[in-house]
Amino acid sequence: MKILIVSGFLGAGKTTFIKELTAHLDKSLRFVILENDYGETNLDSQFLSEKTGADIWDLTEGCACCTMKQDFISTLITIESSLSPELLIFEPSGVAKLGDLIGNIKKLNYDRFEILSPVVIFSPLNYFEYLKDKDYKEIYEEQIKNAGQILFSKTKNLSEEYINDIAGKIKKISPDSKILIHGYENQSQEWWQDLITNSSSKDFEIHEHDHEHEHENLPSELTLIPGEFNSYGELTRVLYYLLFGNFGKIVRAKGVLKIHGEWIRFEAADGRFEFSSCENPSRNSACVLIGKDIQEEAAEKYFHAKKHDHEHHHH
Repeated sequence: MKILIVSGFLGAGKTTFIKELTAHLDKSLRFVILENDYGETNLDSQFLSEKTGADIWDLTEGCACCTMKQDFISTLITIESSLSPELLIFEPSGVAKLGDLIGNIKKLNYDRFEILSPVVIFSPLNYFEYLKDKDYKEIYEEQIKNAGQILFSKTKNLSEEYINDIAGKIKKISPDSKILIHGYENQSQEWWQDLITNSSSKDFEIHEHDHEHEHENLPSELTLIPGEFNSYGELTRVLYYLLFGNFGKIVRAKGVLKIHGEWIRFEAADGRFEFSSCENPSRNSACVLIGKDIQEEAAEKYFHAKKHDHEHHHH
């Protein structure tokens, strides 16, 4: 079973990339997607199964690079032995350390797993901001260092100059990673094929943790069950509030909720947001805010969320 890890910081666009990748896979190829979402809702896997019709597994509650090590490894073995797909596409949470993940798989020494050159989706938009935050900087750089391929995302409105400047900085952090600064969507079929055939040849930086978790200073997460909104305008206003920091320092938000009886999926990251209508077979609304100093009461008020509807816990 080949394992393709699609990593990237919170909100970089990993799920969107996976959707695109599965569209380019040969129809006869048996593949499974494994999601390790942040928080207790599996919004991304819902979205992917809708868009790709693929077999999707969830690894919720925890992070595959540390606490969840055993679960992660046993999930891999279960998928391999029960479904034996040719390819497993794994999307770790945005704050997972890529080197540790790969280390966990390699330690198994299981010859039926082949680790492919890992893909990191990278949004250059907030590069400088994340580097200023000491908690994020380490994860951010660690992912870049261990990448086989770095694919820039969300570059539409950025100047060539800015993009090239950042590409130069990334080359310094990871001289042997391939960097694609434009439009992976437009790559040839052969390019997509290479992603799922190139074995990883890199020496990864793997750190052993003595203590359970290095993620103490990482963003916490608030899961809400939002009520129905009256109009798109109302949701737009709330998402602007979110980006302006009214609910705390939110780095990423996503959710599924109802506007006027219609199901809508929204996403916010990197100072922008978008929403689109979706089928929602689960008929449940859910919304996850990821960040620091989350203002719970303000968020509940604006998302019409009832307090007793959810528990929320810090990681």
